[in-house]
Amino acid sequence: MPGGALDTLSVMENLTSVHHVTEQRWDELADDSWGPEFLSLTSELDEVSERVGELGPDDQRLPLLRDLACARCIAAGAYGAVPELAKAATLLATLALSAGDPYMLATGRFYLAESLLAEGELEAAGELAESVARSEENLDVAESTARPLLEAVRQAQEAPSPGEALGPASTPEPVDPGREDDPGISGEEFSWDAAVARLASQPDSPDRVDLWNSLVTAVQQLVAGASTVPELERAQGLLGQLRELLGREPSVTEGRPGLPVLMWATTVLQTGRRVSAALGDTVAASEADEQLYRTVFSADPSELPQDAPDSVRIAAVSLHLSLPGTVTGHGDGERLKLAEQLVTLNRRSGEGSATVTAMLELGQCLEKVGRPAEMYDIYSEALDMARGVGDLSAVAWATIRLSYAQYTAGNPDVAMGLLLSVNEELSGTGAGTVAGADLGAVAEVKVSLAQLYEVAGPRYADHRRAFLLEAAELFDRAGVTDRALWCRESAR
Repeated sequence: MPGGALDTLSVMENLTSVHHVTEQRWDELADDSWGPEFLSLTSELDEVSERVGELGPDDQRLPLLRDLACARCIAAGAYGAVPELAKAATLLATLALSAGDPYMLATGRFYLAESLLAEGELEAAGELAESVARSEENLDVAESTARPLLEAVRQAQEAPSPGEALGPASTPEPVDPGREDDPGISGEEFSWDAAVARLASQPDSPDRVDLWNSLVTAVQQLVAGASTVPELERAQGLLGQLRELLGREPSVTEGRPGLPVLMWATTVLQTGRRVSAALGDTVAASEADEQLYRTVFSADPSELPQDAPDSVRIAAVSLHLSLPGTVTGHGDGERLKLAEQLVTLNRRSGEGSATVTAMLELGQCLEKVGRPAEMYDIYSEALDMARGVGDLSAVAWATIRLSYAQYTAGNPDVAMGLLLSVNEELSGTGAGTVAGADLGAVAEVKVSLAQLYEVAGPRYADHRRAFLLEAAELFDRAGVTDRALWCRESAR
């Protein structure tokens, strides 16, 4: 079963019915008529939060759990149940990160900051709330929740007796310099270093599954609460340790990775890619992909266990496609088949944005095997789907690819029109207020426009330069400094 022992919990057995009742009484979560009863009804979610790594990334119950975690945050916050609020917020942020939902991720981190404030951890609460405020600005949230929280943190910091103003606050013990002190990374019940050492010295340890689940959950929780570059870099280092451990797994060294290993590797891959994207570290992302490919996913994806979930299959196929042929040995024909598989798998998963990304990959493969008509059709379909799911980044990239198809077909004016139209659309609807990844995608639209104006001739040099400088500004805001530098140098 997807959730293993978690399925024996009452809240998991009755998940659908609990979720239905919660939807019906959502507006009562902060009321005496329902809030306390709901907290009692869903108390086992605290254990789910601690063991979320046992759930597979494609488990159909994850969206229901995400909604209940959000509801539990509301109820716990209303009744001052701080420990419950912290656990529910961590669970919400972890599940939102796994689903790639920036709005829910910001919500989870907001409630986590609220729990830190209630515990008297003012500096940590302020840093996290500031990060949430930036996320809300990028997501174009109509009314910020983080700004009032920041003001509450400021007032608490200025108050002469913050403990009295906020209620009982935890007093942290002195931290040993050699001890990791992040929630979920260490403590009396779980030590990251001890777990890693145990798996490194005894890869076939009887409790290896529990150790692995604890490690995977811990790093997911760390990434979900990360608000600074040092925190992300630390998570990157911990993920590197997990990749090393995966290479020592008995089934991996025997050349037949088992299903648990494949699922852990999938989570490590997905989490690592998010961290690298947040850091703008494409080199580290490529190195991590290659390491996982060589240790766990080098076999043909068609040879995966029959019971492997789609999430594992998507991870395997995407790895084979993300790496160059010098690593995988795949020719253009093989890559085309893999891209077709990836589109099919993502369609089946219902993930619209991921399907669009796979379709763009398929379009490139069709171009390389000399099938331009099919390439144009797949790019057109990708653009329609991107608009349908409201993914601005995908809209930008699909338009770039479609304009390229028009250009290569001998229609430069049509290509230019497509790019100018989407540039106006995205800039006019708040290109500066969407998420960081979207800023980079909008910047790439401007780079493509600059390239077309360069081909059009010297009389359009001012247009070319203007678009390059606009792109550089967006790349800076998205944290893609190397691309910003390239744009400025090209604009000279």
